[in-house]
Amino acid sequence: MPSTMDMAWEMARVGAPEGTVIIADEQSAGRGRYERAWISEGAEDILCSIVLKPRLSLVPELLMIAALACVDVTENYGLTSGLKWPNDVQINGRKLA
Repeated sequence: MPSTMDMAWEMARVGAPEGTVIIADEQSAGRGRYERAWISEGAEDILCSIVLKPRLSLVPELLMIAALACVDVTENYGLTSGLKWPNDVQINGRKLA
């Protein structure tokens, strides 16, 4: 699949309900903030997007909550992770999310 995010946008556009999850083993055109390329290692990465329809005023808070949730999950697995402003989750200096 080219991009889970593109698929999520398209599915939302045609009426997919909030909470719809798109998962891929690979993506060929993934991207992050500011349209930066998101390089994935095939079946070694967790590649997913979730259709959300929040009020626009809540978007910044949702991004931070998602990042904090990732940190919480990694720590439950005994990994030390941290946040890099504004919403990147890193383990040993490498970007997780």
